[in-house]
Amino acid sequence: MLPGDQQERELRSLVKTVRKDLPGIELMAWTLVNRKKTLFPHDRRMVADHILIGKGKSRSLYVTSPLMPDSPTRGREG
Repeated sequence: MLPGDQQERELRSLVKTVRKDLPGIELMAWTLVNRKKTLFPHDRRMVADHILIGKGKSRSLYVTSPLMPDSPTRGREG
């Protein structure tokens, strides 16, 4: 949902943060971004927060993802 250049910066920041704990995260992250764009282009949710629990092959990812408005003025009167 972010503009291309901002999306890339945010994704690279995430990858840098978790790379040592989760090898292959960059490929996985880009795969998920592209999947979302292809299969769910009208889904207006974005990740607001996340928690990664566990180590090795036993991991769980919990995500908070609120619905984003279609435009900055939606839901406002006037």
